[in-house]
Amino acid sequence: MVSPKADYDAPHPVAFSLPDGRTVVLRDTFQKSGAYDSATLAPIWQVDWFSLKGDLCWSADLGDVVRLNRFGLTSDWALAFYHDGRPVRRYDCKYLLTAFRHERFLPYETWDWHTAWYDVFEFDKNRLRLSTARRRLSFGDREFDLGFQEFYTFDMSTGAVIAFSTVGSRRIWWYFAGVVFVVCVIPLLFWFRRRKRSR
Repeated sequence: MVSPKADYDAPHPVAFSLPDGRTVVLRDTFQKSGAYDSATLAPIWQVDWFSLKGDLCWSADLGDVVRLNRFGLTSDWALAFYHDGRPVRRYDCKYLLTAFRHERFLPYETWDWHTAWYDVFEFDKNRLRLSTARRRLSFGDREFDLGFQEFYTFDMSTGAVIAFSTVGSRRIWWYFAGVVFVVCVIPLLFWFRRRKRSR
């Protein structure tokens, strides 16, 4: 990945060693992000985008790459699959977050000022494992874990969903039942008791 911030890179050159022992400076050697032959430095594929290392997963041969968009909740894409540098498939948060997708149910990260819609993002045997952030609800300094979360397994080369599951639906119903009890049943019991006394 070649940073788009050339002005920042100039005083902070990134140098690394190739397998044959040569040392190269990233921006001086490669004009674009992509995959390159380590012997000839010829491009295998190139792209016009940049992502941080933690927002990328890739296959061993660098043929398949997945990008995670930390700002996916406010963007038109959250997860993008590429094969040999060409886009294969994209997903947005409207698809990946099946319920409780509003930012009030998701944690906020201050290190890059974004709502974290994701939790696990990792490569595993030519598959991508992704889990969404566990939903919670905050009231002042108190936080209630709603327990709801989605789990996905994707095929790296096609971007297709191989497996999908959710957890926490039962807990949501218990919370809902508790709210209904407090809001409706308890006042109704007081009303019946008062009416009984007045008779």
